[in-house]
Amino acid sequence: MGVEVDIKLNEEQAVESFLDDFIEKAIESHCLSFGGGGKGTQLSGVVELGYVATHLQKRDWLVNWLSNEPRIKAFKLSEPLDLWHNHSCLTTGCS
Repeated sequence: MGVEVDIKLNEEQAVESFLDDFIEKAIESHCLSFGGGGKGTQLSGVVELGYVATHLQKRDWLVNWLSNEPRIKAFKLSEPLDLWHNHSCLTTGCS
């Protein structure tokens, strides 16, 4: 399971230090994975949250971390996606 993430930072100079902290403190320290990148003050990608049994708890933790990060002007997370199978099955009820 995972989520798409879009992050808008306050200033362009903060991108490298923010990305280092994001990977170390929000992603790797909680056994998550991130794929993505950015340009200027905009970052986007996918965060892998792990198994169905724990993904909502990890998503809530990620929202909390991002909400408390002062270098972030705004962020948006998608609804949970099934990164292994067809993610549209989460909303359409595929059988």
